[in-house]
Amino acid sequence: MKFLTRLFSPEAASKTVDHIAKGIDSAVYTPQERAEMKLKQLEALAPFKVVQRILVAAIAFVWVVLILQYSIAIWLGYDAIKSALIELIQSEFVWAPTLAGFALYFGGGLGKKD
Repeated sequence: MKFLTRLFSPEAASKTVDHIAKGIDSAVYTPQERAEMKLKQLEALAPFKVVQRILVAAIAFVWVVLILQYSIAIWLGYDAIKSALIELIQSEFVWAPTLAGFALYFGGGLGKKD
């Protein structure tokens, strides 16, 4: 019997109403709360921006090396090397990481709608 009196007491009902109100309030965010959450998210993701820059710099370095090799092959007249370099440049081995890296760097956050 004591259990039922504690369950339906005014204090228990008040706590239940308070918990429901807190749950409803936390389910709906104001624009200011959204902006604060976005700033916290940007602060948390700041270290990953450095990693993204390193990846894009490495990809750009690969392209610089390939272009230099191709330019030297043209300058020295090595047709076999030129055709091999063109095949390498056009292969997925080079294009897939390039597209993925640049999409990660330049397209970060574009797909999200807040």
